Formats: sequence, structure tokens, C-alpha cells
Amino acid sequence: MNDHRHAARQIAVLSCVASLAGCAHAYTTWPYPGWYTIGSAHFHVHGPDQSELPATALMLEGLYTAIGETFFPRADLHGIEVVVFGTEEDARDLPPKASGFLDEKKASGGILVLTAREPRLDRRANDGRFTTPNQEKAAHTIAQRLLRNSMQDAPEWFRDGFLLYLETLQLHDDTAVFGNRPTRMTQELMAGRAIPLGALIAAPHSEFSTGDWTRSHHASAWAFIHFLLGGDGGRLRPNFDALCRALTATPPGPEGSRQAIERAFPGSHFSEIENRARDYAVNDLGGQPRFHPFAVNVKLPGGPPPAPVLASPKHVQNLLLQLKHR
Repeated sequence: MNDHRHAARQIAVLSCVASLAGCAHAYTTWPYPGWYTIGSAHFHVHGPDQSELPATALMLEGLYTAIGETFFPRADLHGIEVVVFGTEEDARDLPPKASGFLDEKKASGGILVLTAREPRLDRRANDGRFTTPNQEKAAHTIAQRLLRNSMQDAPEWFRDGFLLYLETLQLHDDTAVFGNRPTRMTQELMAGRAIPLGALIAAPHSEFSTGDWTRSHHASAWAFIHFLLGGDGGRLRPNFDALCRALTATPPGPEGSRQAIERAFPGSHFSEIENRARDYAVNDLGGQPRFHPFAVNVKLPGGPPPAPVLASPKHVQNLLLQLKHR
């Protein structure tokens, strides 16, 4: 009887060991042989199709240059990790949060996930050109990292509006075009659902993440940034720069935001600024079929990127495991 029990325990132990070994094998086996890597000035781009990587690296460097030179001239970030899957189906095992930079709180962390062959194109620009979901996502998350690096405590209304503004960036030769029309934003403004500036800067995080007025808060934050960079024919850019400086010098919270806005418009009362911003949001952004975006000349990276090389299986496997377990 004891022999039978001893044998049963041995079988149970062996089964458990075999099961654990199988799990460990499934967890550590490299599932993507033959991946490639390109190391550009600011990015490490990894993917299974080497033919897709050069264009992706050029696109990323162009976005980084345009956003950095225009709004973050002292930024100097390097080594941003990018994983490029062939299709959305190839990334099906990744959680939903593996879209864009995963760690928004660390300027030095996060992995950007893109797909080489996108299922759709979104019409965004006034001139009828296209912005792809990849480019929109990349512009948003590159700007997110640059903003976090330069202004870690930016209030949510500013961060939300600025990133939404930057994600529609388009590159035309040596011209960067900001402030194009996202339909989901202008629809809110066309319907008259603009949040007054005072209420916007006082809104808690929940107003930007849940509830019936979430999209209105996003649209209004985007509209105020657009007002600062596109209002009065683009002559308010100095006010935008002054606001950025003031936000870093005032205490966090609604009162600090209000003080920063008034400092950015010396001689103007807050109510006057609020009325001007609302008029621009409703009458220009929401009421006009077309509006003039903010275009600047930039010197985009020249020449082809480095040739792809075989990726380090250990390094890319570590990136994929980070994505799967976030």
C-alpha cells in the first residue's frame, strides 16, 4: 500500500515538473526567428520584415525632427525602442495597452508598437492628403515622450490638448504641417459643445477619461492649443511659448493654470482670453469648412537609414515579453 502511495507521489511530482518545464519552454522559446533591427539616430526599430524597417525608421526620424525642432529644440532623446509587426493579427497576443508608449510616467521608458501593413487610411488634412494610423500614433507618442522630458508636471488639459494637436502632424518635403483637422474634434465644436476655459482647467482627470463629456473636454483642450498656435493668423505663437514657461513656474492645479494663462497674455483679463478662445473654437474650428494649419520649415534627415541587420534574439524577446506582461 505504501509502495503504491510512493509511486503515485512520484508520478505526481514528475507530472508537475514536466508541466513546469513545458510552461517554461513555452515562455522562453523564441517565437519570431529571423527578426531584423535598424539603429537610427533616435530609435531602435525591430521587426520580422527587413524591407519594412527603412521606411519606418525614416518616418520616425522625420516626426522626431519636426516635433523636436519646432517645440522642443533642446531635447536630445535616444534609443527609443520600436517593435514593428507585419499586421495587426501578428500582434494579436499583445494586450490592448501595447499600442503606443506603455509607460507614460517615465520619459526614459516605453516601447512603441507599430504595424507595417495598416488596414486603413484616415483622411485628416485640409488638402486631402492622408495621415496613417501608424504616423498618428507615432507622432502622438514621440511628442508624449518629448513633453514628459521637458515638462514633467504639465496639467492634464495642456498635455491632452497639445498631444492631440501634434498627432495630426504631416510632413511634406521640408515642411512640417501642424494643426490639421481631426473629425472627432471638430464635430464636438460644430455641435457647440465647447467647454469654457475656466471649467476646462478645473476639470478633474475623470472628465478626460470617463463620462458623457469626455470627448468635449478633449476637443476643447485641442481647440485651446490650436487657438494659441493658429489664432490671429499664427501671431499668438509667442503667447504659447510664454504659457509653457509660465506653467513650469506656477504651482500645479487650476489656480496655477489660470495664473500661467494670464501671464502668457499680459494686460488681458482671464475672461477676455476665455471668450477669445471660445470664439475661435466655435466659429473658426467648428464653424469653418477649412482653416489654416500651422506650417514650419524643418530640415528633415537626409540620406537612407542604416541597412537592417539581424536582431539580437535575446533583446527582442525581452521586448516582446515586456509587452505581453504589462
